[in-house]
Amino acid sequence: MEIAGKPIIHHVIDACEEMPRCVVVPYGDEELIDCIGGRCPVFEGDEHDVAQRFAYALTQMKADQFIRVCADSPMLTPEILRMVTKDGPARAIRRTEGAHGLNVELVDSYRFLYHRPSFNRADREHVTLYLYRHYYSEVDYVRVEGSDCVVDTQEDFDRVKAMMEGLL
Repeated sequence: MEIAGKPIIHHVIDACEEMPRCVVVPYGDEELIDCIGGRCPVFEGDEHDVAQRFAYALTQMKADQFIRVCADSPMLTPEILRMVTKDGPARAIRRTEGAHGLNVELVDSYRFLYHRPSFNRADREHVTLYLYRHYYSEVDYVRVEGSDCVVDTQEDFDRVKAMMEGLL
């Protein structure tokens, strides 16, 4: 699916490329990997264990922190990514809140890797749930204003496409 002449994932990678390192952790979807086209490192793994893919990427990249973004957020900008990193390392998690589709999380890699063996099935799919449950007092929020712009359905895609192509 394309918006403004390029696949949705390219819009997300465009924003992420302005950060020090950009990594993708898909589950092995060959079409997605082909679409990425070597623009950044790709770490594949079990479709049902996103946490395992993150852990592998973190240990290979030797990252102290990571920013989790979703591939269905084509209106993500480098400015939003910088908002979660500007105050230095997160205690446990620093995340944006506000417009759905502009949510990103800066996560402490040590805590993530240390606790990953304790993750239940839902935690392995939604990689930060465990940290929210156990470190809720160490989660910081950064407010982001904007319209909901996540692409989960065809209706979402049509709305976001109209918004983005109207902006160009």
